[in-house]
Amino acid sequence: MSDKPVASNAARPDALPALTGLRFLAALSVLIGHAFDDLVKFSGSQPLWSTSLSKLSGIGMPLFFVLSGFVIHYNYHQSIVTAPACGTFNFIVARFARLYPLYIFVLLLDLFRYNFFENAYIPSVSQQLFLALPSYLMLIQTWHYEIIGDHSLVFTFPAMTTITWSVSTEWFFYLLYPFACVALARLRRPRPIMLAIAGLVIAGYASVCWAATNLDAINAFGVDHYGDIARSGGADGFSFWLMYLSPFPHLFDFALGSLTAALFIALSQRPVSGRENWLGRWGLAFAIGSILIVFVLLFFLPARPPGQHAQAVLQMYFGFTPFIALLLFCCTRYPSRVSATLSRPWIVLGGEISYSIYMLHIGGVQFVQQFNIFANVATPPYTGWNMAHAVVTVIIVTAIVLSVSLLSYNMIEVPARRYLRRWLSLRLTRVVPATRDTVIQPLPIRD
Repeated sequence: MSDKPVASNAARPDALPALTGLRFLAALSVLIGHAFDDLVKFSGSQPLWSTSLSKLSGIGMPLFFVLSGFVIHYNYHQSIVTAPACGTFNFIVARFARLYPLYIFVLLLDLFRYNFFENAYIPSVSQQLFLALPSYLMLIQTWHYEIIGDHSLVFTFPAMTTITWSVSTEWFFYLLYPFACVALARLRRPRPIMLAIAGLVIAGYASVCWAATNLDAINAFGVDHYGDIARSGGADGFSFWLMYLSPFPHLFDFALGSLTAALFIALSQRPVSGRENWLGRWGLAFAIGSILIVFVLLFFLPARPPGQHAQAVLQMYFGFTPFIALLLFCCTRYPSRVSATLSRPWIVLGGEISYSIYMLHIGGVQFVQQFNIFANVATPPYTGWNMAHAVVTVIIVTAIVLSVSLLSYNMIEVPARRYLRRWLSLRLTRVVPATRDTVIQPLPIRD
């Protein structure tokens, strides 16, 4: 027997289809929320069911961020810890290959569709391209606040491009994750991980309290430094950027997702006892119920001062985060009807194409809006039997977006991702004790 180190195939983490199913629910909630918000308007007061559906993106976005932290740590922590330099490089390549091809397609599609390049000689358009486009090409448009013309940087370009704010925020997380992974690697036992989770939840709510207490001062800072456009009350406001669009508050979401994954990994070798399984089922019910209660409290119950500021901040970040993290842990650790439903093949397929759903859904909404105008069909505000038309319109939008997203996934996402990873990734090896019959093989690159 020899002590010579050889390369060995590293086992890929077990698939967690329930999380892929949750990605589909996150994308679908954003799609339905924006579709109802843009397409469904009733004369008089909005029905409760319509208002509820139009607010679903308030759950979908934090679900995306917490899921991202969980999935990234679960899939990549071992390769980064084992081979820090090569593992980090391949991680960045993998995330770039995942995000950038469809991102750049949507960005250029919108710029050509609205004749930005054709009208580049116009001073206002050339200013937008010169000042904003570099940040978009580098995926850093949410990392800093800037006023360009009549809008903030995130809202400089049309709506399909505007939706890419979360991609920029995710890219910020990905660049920080390898450093955080080193710290997370030191947390190997459940108890210190749970203490870290508790500390992060306390810090998250403390930041919400600070932001709510200082909201007026934050708004005044924005106006003093950037002008009246930065005033609170609109999407271009400084406080809206700071607490919703920028990556900084959502670090709590991503970090809590990563810590939840660390806890899941630490417990993965322990069998689930009957008592723990019982607690897990109740934990799942508590998580779902809490998300619904928080949804009602944040979006439907009017708050009085000083609670108004806290409600506004919690709508923008961390309102749902701890309960979403509990939901992810229970869906992955304990078998249940919920996790079984989320693991169904068609839901998992929806999760696989969720990035395309998110990136293209605004285009689907715009297409139906233009078609309604062209065909001279009923448009908002709706009354009477036109309510049925409103619902059918959203169903049609959903069907269009899902169909186009399936094509986009197979024709843009997958081919581009495989090409970039094949040509940019480094081959890794894992060192293990060798035997006489051991064959040295390169470690395959994960897709």
